[in-house]
Amino acid sequence: MNRREIERLIPIAIKAIRNNPKIYNSKEKIVPNEFTGYVSSFAVSITLSGVYQAIIFYRKENSGAKFPREEMIYEIEKMMKIDNLQTYLEKAPVTADFKEKLLEATIAFKSALQVFVLKKEIDS
Repeated sequence: MNRREIERLIPIAIKAIRNNPKIYNSKEKIVPNEFTGYVSSFAVSITLSGVYQAIIFYRKENSGAKFPREEMIYEIEKMMKIDNLQTYLEKAPVTADFKEKLLEATIAFKSALQVFVLKKEIDS
């Protein structure tokens, strides 16, 4: 992991979170605490299940999750400057370098969440 790359991505992630109304409630200035769990379990899923399986699982819309966790993936895609991770991986093999960059973006996203007020038990 490249700590400098993670630090470079954190402000980008903060801006991405702030500009996504499905993640950030600008009226109340809060982020649902569930996103911390989503991003943590996404990182674990990458490590245990593999990159492709994790992306397919978390990109699935209407997954039954309380909040749209696919929005997290959309923002990570923007941070990595990739239009669609799933399509990207269908055309290119998963390399150790790609997996590392994905985990760096995921860690930056999780770190960025700590800037916001995280609130439990809010309505979706």
